[in-house]
Amino acid sequence: MSLVWFPVYAIGFLFFIKLLQYALVVKALLTLRYKQAGGELRDRGSVPIYLDKLFGVSEQQLAGLGFDFYHCQIFDELVISERSRRWNVIYFNRSNKCYANISTSPLPQPEDPVRVEFVSIFSDGSRLVTVNGVSHYVLGEIPNVTLLDPYAETVEKQYQTHLEKLTELIQQKIPVVLGQAEYLASEIEAANAYLGSLRARGLIRQTDEGLMRLLTIPACLQAYKALKGMRKAKQLSVKRQKLSKTYKLALPEIPLEVEVDAFERALEISKSRDKSIGIGGKVLVFVVSLLLFSMVFGFTLSLEILLILIVVLFIHELGHFLGMVLFGFSDRQILFLPFVGAATTGSKRQATPLQRVIVYLLGPAPGILLGVACIVVFRNTHAEFFLQAGVLLLLLNYLNLLPIVPLDGGRVLEVALFSRISFLKTAFVILSTAVFWVGTVFIRDPILFVISLFLTIGLRSQIHQDLVLSKLNKTMRLEHLEATDDVIIPVIFRILKNERFNKLPFARKFRVAKYLLDNSMQKPPTIWVTLLSLLLYVVVILLPISIIVTVAILAVFLGY
Repeated sequence: MSLVWFPVYAIGFLFFIKLLQYALVVKALLTLRYKQAGGELRDRGSVPIYLDKLFGVSEQQLAGLGFDFYHCQIFDELVISERSRRWNVIYFNRSNKCYANISTSPLPQPEDPVRVEFVSIFSDGSRLVTVNGVSHYVLGEIPNVTLLDPYAETVEKQYQTHLEKLTELIQQKIPVVLGQAEYLASEIEAANAYLGSLRARGLIRQTDEGLMRLLTIPACLQAYKALKGMRKAKQLSVKRQKLSKTYKLALPEIPLEVEVDAFERALEISKSRDKSIGIGGKVLVFVVSLLLFSMVFGFTLSLEILLILIVVLFIHELGHFLGMVLFGFSDRQILFLPFVGAATTGSKRQATPLQRVIVYLLGPAPGILLGVACIVVFRNTHAEFFLQAGVLLLLLNYLNLLPIVPLDGGRVLEVALFSRISFLKTAFVILSTAVFWVGTVFIRDPILFVISLFLTIGLRSQIHQDLVLSKLNKTMRLEHLEATDDVIIPVIFRILKNERFNKLPFARKFRVAKYLLDNSMQKPPTIWVTLLSLLLYVVVILLPISIIVTVAILAVFLGY
């Protein structure tokens, strides 16, 4: 194929990655569940020590702006989560009649470990709220609230934005002072009024569980707003880092407990159960991915070959899907991947090595059997369609059995042979990437180029993750730790604090920690499981020969 297609495929692949990010945000929004807000007052002495220390820097900044401590409260947020109850420390500026609400940031980072909101409440019940770098998460408009978000580098600039708008509003409204209990009640009332307005506008609806969820079209619109805001928030983070270096500011050390709490909360919210988006949502995702796949390959393939390719890939992925159903994997989804092929996703943290091997092999095995059947039918009917289908079935499924990551054959060997020793697994991944590049050079196929580029980009991170995983497993063995989330997650973040990952944005650190958590739960195969896995691998490779031998034996016994 002409080299002109290489940059075209590379650009197209990057576009697909952006589209995939958008789809993931939509899916995450559809899995959220909402409920009524609540809260309660607490004594200052009951605030956990690690939070009190973390809030100290912001408290000093607020003191410099004329704020004094007012009260503490626990606020039960709208989003359903075991950790939706969050500590708030409230400060008050008497001269401007303005409140400051300090809480931990949902994505704690050294340059942004806490979240500060400035709130002014007026006699007519309306509110002026100034947040910083988070407005893109707000769905629609909050009734009776003027929301500002300057994406400012400092708390001082954020407060200045609030004061400028407050000066404008007090020409028409009168700010009021509320007691501690009244302030908490007004916060709860405002949050529940917001939830009610979302339902009244048809953006959310009640579920069978009595909770509320976001509808599909509003989720699609909100996802675009969220991604756009995430880019602004990332730019803000970079500005803060530069500011800290310029003025040599000591960034606060984020307590281990804060990172663990943020991770567990994000993990719970990100869990995507089958019922979260429903069968209709999954069918929609499948259809959209199929249309994109058809558009990409429709430029280079005839309609007949394209249809055969789609059927071949679907049969392959259906085998993986049925394997996941058999072993109880959750959140199963078949996707067509433009510029690459197709994939089946699913999760089961406690899946045994043998179960994972069988799931990998159930992809190519049905395709090989059907490929042989198509060739046999072609010999009897001479129909060209069966020849094309048979050749494509055998070709793609045998290519998938090559012992190269991320192909199914490579995954089988990775689980059966290399999961015990991390450096062997790392070497295998490096070798697989090198093989893909060699294939790209000699075959000059843009699809191989895209896969090779993708593998290379993630290679360094993958190697480092596996090294940290090895350290985690060693720590668990030496300290005789129980393999439970409550035990493993703090150990993961304790290890990450001494690694290069400590400087990563929390969103990326979350993905690394989740990889470590998922893989730390997976026990390496025994020698017998390894031998059985390799035997199954060989059996699948030899399926055509096995069929021919079986047919020949039957023919002899039956006298044909």
